[in-house]
Amino acid sequence: MIAGTMAAGAAYVINIVISRFTPRYSVTLAAPFIEEFLKTYIAISIGTDVVLSHTVFGVAEGIYDYFNAGKKVNARSAALSVVTHGIFGYITLKLSTSAGIIYAVIMVAFIHSLWNIIMMGGKNIAD
Repeated sequence: MIAGTMAAGAAYVINIVISRFTPRYSVTLAAPFIEEFLKTYIAISIGTDVVLSHTVFGVAEGIYDYFNAGKKVNARSAALSVVTHGIFGYITLKLSTSAGIIYAVIMVAFIHSLWNIIMMGGKNIAD
């Protein structure tokens, strides 16, 4: 649980900074790479479960989404955060056995980026 919480806190701060420099692409492109790196490498470096780290991160993001998203999407967004981040963790773990951890993180970051683009309806990516 510590890894996911640490990753969520670090990602929150880094994503705020990044969004000031790349507001158009921060959620769809920059954040997924930052988040996947943090969730995975913090877990590995302290010797905890990668999938649990991703899932706990999703819980933290879900809580944030619940209180900050619009009223129509807050519960759905919160639930999807938990589920999708858990899935991202599972995919990272499975891919790491065949492709190695670096490639697994990169591949899952691309999947995460695509997910964010879909969830945002293509906003901030192709104007």
